[in-house]
Amino acid sequence: MLVSVTEDMDMSEPSDLVQDTLDMLLLKILALEPMNGFAVSQRLKQVSGDVLQVSDGSLYPALHKLEQEGWITAEWKTSEYGRRAKYYSLTRLGRRQLEKEADNWGRLSSAISRVIKLKEARASLGPERRLKYATGALAVRDSTAAAFVILLGAGGPGIE
Repeated sequence: MLVSVTEDMDMSEPSDLVQDTLDMLLLKILALEPMNGFAVSQRLKQVSGDVLQVSDGSLYPALHKLEQEGWITAEWKTSEYGRRAKYYSLTRLGRRQLEKEADNWGRLSSAISRVIKLKEARASLGPERRLKYATGALAVRDSTAAAFVILLGAGGPGIE
């Protein structure tokens, strides 16, 4: 199955979570070696086992944003096919940002895994404990996790 990182979204305003994830993936791909946009797209598809792909309409604006942030640099060169192409390279600042984003992603994905692996226990709870469980507060430390709170809903677990 092939999954688009921006599928079913208004392309003019991707969610922070999707944009941050795309940024991290692009930074990681460019950490391997400098490459042009087409090669970045192909490498992402390849290393994800043909699961992830990014459209040109999302890729090039994202690369431009990363360049504006100072996380990558771009230089026009001739490709192996004899065509002019913009080659992107990770900067020191980009490497630091990648480390930060990868750490955040690790914490977030670990937290989500813990939630997904929860055993269903609500049926055995009394009405008072069920209400307390359903209205529990969720603290969020970063924007990536905040996006998941929005996706999951503010009501907390147990609301039906």
